[in-house]
Formats: sequence, structure tokens, C-alpha cells
Amino acid sequence: DARRTAGQLAVPLGLMAIVAAGHLAFGEPRTGAVLMLRFGALLLAAVAVTATTRLGDMADAVLVPLHPLARLGVDTERIGFAIMLALRLLPAVAEEAARISEAQRARGGRVAAVTFGMPLLVASLRMAESLAEAIDARGGMPGGGLRDMDSGRGAS
Repeated sequence: DARRTAGQLAVPLGLMAIVAAGHLAFGEPRTGAVLMLRFGALLLAAVAVTATTRLGDMADAVLVPLHPLARLGVDTERIGFAIMLALRLLPAVAEEAARISEAQRARGGRVAAVTFGMPLLVASLRMAESLAEAIDARGGMPGGGLRDMDSGRGAS
């Protein structure tokens, strides 16, 4: 489980390193340090929430602020459903990103934006297509709404 968490943190930690390097290179180390601390705190909070909160409870938290939009005719269940799907897919995308990065390093290549981004985009589109087919096969959005997606704790 620690290996999976490390894979999920690889992309955000990589982004943090890029931000820090940019600020160091352009002479703003204090601003970079502040941004790193803020982003790190946000990342830790997100990990804590997804590790300790059931998906159904997260669904409720997402739908409450959307409730006023329902009076305007906005299908808040669909918006909430899309957000919950994104939360469910984030760990899978992070794992795929770690796998692609590891494969590129194993081949001795440098991990560059195009050589990393294109395979990740293709893999993400395949996951999305597979998920869409599964949703269609079940007749669309779950009849019970977002609570049907709850399969335990967290978004993984």
C-alpha cells in the first residue's frame, strides 16, 4: 500500500520540484519556498481526506454546494457523478504515470514532456473509454446516484 501511495504522490511531487526549480532559476527562492509549503500542505490534506473519507461522504460534500444550481435546472447529480468519477480515476492515472516514468528510466531515456505526456494521454483516454462503456452497459448513471459508487474508503 505504501508503494501505491508513493506512485500517487509521484506526479504532484514532481510538479512541486519543477515549481521550486523554476523559482530558484529565476531568482525568487522565497516565493518558491512559500509555494512549495502551501502546495505540500494542500497535498497532505488531500491525501488525508481521501485516505479517511468514504466516497459516499465525499459525494455528499460535493453535492451540497451544487444544490442551488438544481433550482436553475442544472443536473447536479451528473456534475457530482463526473467529479466522483474523476476522484476514482486519479489514483489509476497516477499509477499509470509512475509506470510510464519507470519504464522510460529503465530504457535509459530521459523523461520529457512529450515522451511522458503522450503515453499518459493515450492510457487515460483508454481508461475513460472503458469506463464509459461500462457505464453504458449498466444503463447510464447509477439509478441510486452517487452513493452507488461507494466501495469503501477513499478514492482508490
